[in-house]
Order: sequence, then C-alpha cells, then structure tokens
Amino acid sequence: MIADGRTIFGAGLNEGLHGQRLDAVARKTGRRVPSFDRVAEDAPPLLARVQVGPIPDTEAGPHWVVTCDQCGSVSAVWLDALLLLCPKCWNTAYGKRWRRVGVPDEDMRAEIDRLLSLRPIKNRWWNPGETIPDLIAENEANAVGVD
Repeated sequence: MIADGRTIFGAGLNEGLHGQRLDAVARKTGRRVPSFDRVAEDAPPLLARVQVGPIPDTEAGPHWVVTCDQCGSVSAVWLDALLLLCPKCWNTAYGKRWRRVGVPDEDMRAEIDRLLSLRPIKNRWWNPGETIPDLIAENEANAVGVD
C-alpha cells in the first residue's frame, strides 16, 4: 500500500505531526499557521508523486509526497486534506497561504498502487505524467508481475 501522511504519522493534517511541526516552526519564527480556508487559489496545484525513501522516525515504504516549487522542500501528502503549507518557506510567494495538492483520482491511485506493489519495494516510484500503460510497460520490461 502506498502510504500518505495519515498512514505514516497516524493522524490527519490538522491534528498530526505535520501540524505540530508547523506549530513549532511558527513559535520559533513568530509566524501563525493560517486557517485551512486561507488557500492560494491563484497558485497552480503542486503535483504529488510516489517515492521510496526514509521519513524521519518512521519505517515508511512507498508514500505520496509533494515538492515545494519555491524552495524544493519535500513533504508528505495527506490524501484527506490535499493542502500544503511548506514548513521551510511557508509558501511566502503566495501570501503564506495553503497550496492545493494534485493527485490522481482514486481509481488511478488504486491501479498505481496495484502495479507498483508487484515491484521490489526499492522500485516503487511514480511521477505525474506517467500513465497506467507506462507502468505496465515498465513492469513487463523488467519481468515484474509477468507469469
């Protein structure tokens, strides 16, 4: 299964580690975490991807992440709250408002998950723009999930 922020940290965006991390940054910098209704509607959505790699204090395998297009910071994606307030740059270029996060629809996510689960864990990557036929072709080219 491809994890998201809730799966990794055991809590939703508004109650979990990411929110606490933002609160800690806010205390150190004198900033305030904006309410969830402060969304940068003028900003393009940041597109999520699947990566394999460590998340501090977890044993997370493949998980949904998003990269801030302003500073390059990588954050976990919460599928039940597709918003990001970058803990590094605070989305300053967009008035310190939340940014929307774009993910494939639920059916495509399920198929991505199914196809990636056939691969060794270190090869379970997906990037925006990759199609289901692309993943099938990669699996076939590497004799993954082929009888």
